Amino acid sequence: MEKYLFVEKYCLSETDFRNIKELEKTCKDYDNAALKLELEYRKNANTGMSDDYNDFICYCDDDIVGYVGISKFGGRLAEVNGVVHPNHRKKGIFTYLFSMIRRELEKRQDSNFLALCDNLSPFKNVIETKYNGHLDHIEYEMFYSLNIKDKEKQKVQNIELVKANNQDAMEIRKQNSIFEGKAIVETDSIIPEEEEKKGMTVFLIKKKHLTVGKIHLTFEGKAGGIFGFFIYPEYRGQGLGKESLYLAKNYFLNLGADKIFLQVDSVNDVAHQLYKSFGFVTESAMAYYLVDTNPKTNI
Repeated sequence: MEKYLFVEKYCLSETDFRNIKELEKTCKDYDNAALKLELEYRKNANTGMSDDYNDFICYCDDDIVGYVGISKFGGRLAEVNGVVHPNHRKKGIFTYLFSMIRRELEKRQDSNFLALCDNLSPFKNVIETKYNGHLDHIEYEMFYSLNIKDKEKQKVQNIELVKANNQDAMEIRKQNSIFEGKAIVETDSIIPEEEEKKGMTVFLIKKKHLTVGKIHLTFEGKAGGIFGFFIYPEYRGQGLGKESLYLAKNYFLNLGADKIFLQVDSVNDVAHQLYKSFGFVTESAMAYYLVDTNPKTNI
């Protein structure tokens, strides 16, 4: 009979990182489901004790057979996603890891969190029924295949991408507040130079001397990632969104990327159509379930 050891970590070792990546691949291949563990970003961000990231691991002997992580971006709700090896399912591992997550979030006094789940995930039904998860929103995962022969020859004349620095933190906070439809919160700051150390480079989109938006770019392996893409409402409808994508594409081509990925909310039809018209293809859909942290209310 297997013996399992459950451990909470604040910083993943190189060995942990490799083993969780292997577990992630095994589960993706077995379930044919998308995952959003954010491992590369977490690897760069996890440098010690933090309320933004926690990792919960289940070992069987020296093998990692279960993993769940907490990610918190700025002042947003904590996001939770995880995996259990196909040979070790239905043995209470996911339930115990989830209980560790909830205890941690209770300590932080977070009343609820978002559990991420692909429609094909074996844990979708558990989140919906056992944990009374309510669907909050769905994000499409979209990909664009790059080819060096496809490098954009057309000159982008209207805008340029200018790397943000720490003095731009208020501008970034302002754009995020408009996008999220809420008041500016001091604690929601993204510090560009700190984000760059974690692998995320923030660019302001400039039209002459005016800031018209922003875009966050990551690069890991051969994949480029687009996050936090925003154009101020008064500058939309001028083709600036597509020009920004051209600039991002060339940025990744120069780094040697062979694909670009991004996520877009399923209700954001304007953005979804922009990405489709550019050549992005939807490959999966990730559901975000709102779950109450307090187990007494929904178990």
